[in-house]
Amino acid sequence: MNQTKNNLDDIIYKTYSILIKDFEKLNFDILLDLVFDYLDLELAWIGIFSDKHLTLSKAKGKATQYTKDETLRNYQINILKKYLDNAFVSNDVLEDQRLSYLKNAATTYGFNSIFGFIFQINDFDCGFILLYSKYKNYFDKRTSEILINFSYAIKAAILISKKEKDLILLKDIVENSYQGVVITNSKNEIIYTNKAFSKITGYSFEEAKGKNPSILKSNYHSKDFYEDMWHKLIHNGHFEGKIYNKRKNGEIYEEIIFIKTIKDENGNISYYFSFFTDLTELKKTQEQARYNIYHDPLTKLINQVGFFEQAQRVIEKNESFAIVYIDLDNFSIINTKFGIEKTDQLLKEFADFLRLQLADPKDIVSRFGSDEFIFLKRSITEQNIVKFTRNTIAKIRQKSFKIDGQEIFLTVSAGIVLYPKDSDNINTLVNYAHASCRKAKQLGKNQCVFFNNSIYEEFINCFMLTNEIIHGIEFEEFELYFQPIYNTHSKTITHAEALIRWNHPEKGLLSPFYFIPFAESSDLIEKLDFYVLEKALESINEIIKEGLKIIISVNITGRTFLTDNFLDTFIVLIDKYKTDPGFIKIELTESIALSDENKTIQKMQALRNLGINFSMDDFGTGYSSILSLKKFPFSNIKLDQNFIMDLQNNQESAIISSHMLSMLNELNFETTAEGIENEYLFFLFNYLPCDLLQGYFISKPIPYQEFINFVKNFKPDSTFIEFQQNNSKILDLKIAQVKYFIYKHFKIIRNILQNNDSDKQLNDLSKIIEFDHKKCDFGKWYYSVYPLYGRIKSFKSIEYLHIDIHKTAKKIFLEKNEEKLNFLFNSLKYKIMLLNKQFDNFYLQNFITK
Repeated sequence: MNQTKNNLDDIIYKTYSILIKDFEKLNFDILLDLVFDYLDLELAWIGIFSDKHLTLSKAKGKATQYTKDETLRNYQINILKKYLDNAFVSNDVLEDQRLSYLKNAATTYGFNSIFGFIFQINDFDCGFILLYSKYKNYFDKRTSEILINFSYAIKAAILISKKEKDLILLKDIVENSYQGVVITNSKNEIIYTNKAFSKITGYSFEEAKGKNPSILKSNYHSKDFYEDMWHKLIHNGHFEGKIYNKRKNGEIYEEIIFIKTIKDENGNISYYFSFFTDLTELKKTQEQARYNIYHDPLTKLINQVGFFEQAQRVIEKNESFAIVYIDLDNFSIINTKFGIEKTDQLLKEFADFLRLQLADPKDIVSRFGSDEFIFLKRSITEQNIVKFTRNTIAKIRQKSFKIDGQEIFLTVSAGIVLYPKDSDNINTLVNYAHASCRKAKQLGKNQCVFFNNSIYEEFINCFMLTNEIIHGIEFEEFELYFQPIYNTHSKTITHAEALIRWNHPEKGLLSPFYFIPFAESSDLIEKLDFYVLEKALESINEIIKEGLKIIISVNITGRTFLTDNFLDTFIVLIDKYKTDPGFIKIELTESIALSDENKTIQKMQALRNLGINFSMDDFGTGYSSILSLKKFPFSNIKLDQNFIMDLQNNQESAIISSHMLSMLNELNFETTAEGIENEYLFFLFNYLPCDLLQGYFISKPIPYQEFINFVKNFKPDSTFIEFQQNNSKILDLKIAQVKYFIYKHFKIIRNILQNNDSDKQLNDLSKIIEFDHKKCDFGKWYYSVYPLYGRIKSFKSIEYLHIDIHKTAKKIFLEKNEEKLNFLFNSLKYKIMLLNKQFDNFYLQNFITK
């Protein structure tokens, strides 16, 4: 791998040379050429922005097209703003949560590492530099330090272009440089030193002021060396070279120095300007940089690069070995609960435990990912590797770790491969070990699995599915379907949920069950979440153009919502599509909200301030109390389908569920009932204190154009509208169920009247009629509560009408004359409607209403 960094310090050296020799000629093109001469880059980009507008942009490299995408520009600049006067470095773009929105672009243009620096120019403008490399871990500490200094030179160039010099050279470039700077007068007396001079030499400015730079003389060089230096200064105007000097503490050090004479209008030397680089520190930094290439900075274990290099050496020695791939179980939950800073400490302790307590001296132990580690065990038999792995899993399970004084016990899943039995290629072996580890997780975690042919097939399938999903996102094979949501107040469609479907080029239309579980086990879920979010925002604008005002709900996974960059990415998307935030609703599950309360509330509140609403999805599946929900800025509570089914299948659970609905209503939550699959549930929730209904009884999820047509042409069932004379909400479940019994009879009678076949009319009536008025469903309810309400006049009048309805039904079965039969059916319909009205009057007069 060629990661060219040719004499990187020369970038600063040459930049300063231009600054000193010909300050006015320093421009963007020269700076871009310089950085490309010394670094292996896909793109270098320099610019100025004011507020949200890019007022100046210069780019060089293969990927200049990237800088022309307004959304990507705004997204990247918004991230940089958080790092004002500090370097932004990402050495693995595809794994960096801050940059998830850039992942598709990074794949397209080949970016794996990014360096960025942003600086204030004046009260209105900021300048920036962004450098992109195809190599991971390209911008190490030393490279970043040099590029920070380079960024100050860019600032100078920008200020020159804006004619705002005002001692910028001295103040911003010289003073902040990591290189030592000395200015002397014509008598070679020190009149200025910067902070780096003091750091390198040990002399403060006060100690050096007025002295000759010879205070640093090491006596290492001959008289001829200094004579040559002064000859070049006087005749050429500058000197450059390596020199050994002495610090205040007597230590000798090597430096690269550049000295320039500054003359007055008569050609006389007025000042000597010099800057120098301490090569001692440079060599230490280079050694550290080499160490960093092969080691994980957090745990100090070797990283992937180091592992592959060392493993390849073992293969070259023709040694047999086993690889054990270890993945911490449920680590994302721990990470979410305690935060990255504290779990990083846990990972360090875990890595030390692996290295010091479980590994042999000849083992290779590597941190391979966030919570993934690898053992390479040399010259070990298949039997012994099984024993080692099981012991390792057991010892990890027994080991107690602590976070904030809280005891944490970890379990791991492990995959095992053997060399050369399973493969003679190290990359293939690692992939097989990873696949075996994934299988161990699928089988219940806390166990180990040996690689075999079936795992190989699964590995290939996973590999193929991953590529297919990435391809599907890139080529927009995924499509949004919309499930209409019914409003119980307006009796119209006012909301919809956006649901993803995959128009696979070979397998046809695929439901989320085919790809979402797999995506959730990988980084792909973030890509899909942002894809759905972006398509939903785009669709909202199109829906508004159709003259409709529909609020669209989008379900966001916890993994995506809790990433550091979710807020910034969402804001960029809203800005890109200019979408009214009031038409988007984000659905989060109860488990997400409770996993990291502070982080969740902070993000939710920031988006609520923009006008975006939140719904708690699948409420009723977790463990929170209703009152605990008030901590979160949810405006809507979406009831889980199992919660809904309780109302139909379990009377005791139904009572609890209906009371919960009433409490949510009292707390001013808007509620959505999901899983309205039949008429009974639809009717019930129209009367219970529930605002929105979603389910297949209303509509299945449908494509965009079909959804638009559905909303425009939607009309509730005319029988239901006729029956529901008032729109009062009923707080008593049993009352609502009795109402449904009345409605069911009314609907059947109404349908009978539309059929002229008298035999069929009687047959249909026989299916629902119970001649004994005390044994029908309404009668059973009525006489069960008679002791409570029997003295109430409106309740007593219901009994008379109910008895009369049963008498009329009996007459229908005895009547032979069709004309009279039709009259009796109409009379029965009228009496049922009158019963409904009297029942409503009784309820409204004697119960709490909404």
